[in-house]
Amino acid sequence: MVLEGVDLRREPLSRLRELLEERVLPKFKGPVKYSSELEADLPDLIASLKQLGLEGLVAKRGDSRYELGLRRGAWRKMRVNRAPDFVIGGYTVGRNQFDAVIFGYYQGKQLIYAARTRNGLARMEEIHTSTPVG
Repeated sequence: MVLEGVDLRREPLSRLRELLEERVLPKFKGPVKYSSELEADLPDLIASLKQLGLEGLVAKRGDSRYELGLRRGAWRKMRVNRAPDFVIGGYTVGRNQFDAVIFGYYQGKQLIYAARTRNGLARMEEIHTSTPVG
């Protein structure tokens, strides 16, 4: 993380947010969304998330610093309105191309079909597939 030649990795998150707001965001004209800091008690945040039907939130301590490759608990992810978990159940092939990925979910021990998607898939020659796991 460098801004105008200055290494910012030792700066706390609160300072990084200031720099982002003051010096980086004003230069963007495109669709960049910035989430301002939420200052509220956790029970109030959870109640708001539930009321809005949002899945959850991600939080980081304001005094924490960027630590490349380290996980020290500065980040917290909390799922409140838990959406269903989906798994990739397979794929289809059409005319020498990777056609679609098939998604499903478990109901007990049974895998139930949910949907398939074709968006953004590469040609079969570009995809390395391996033997299905068990």
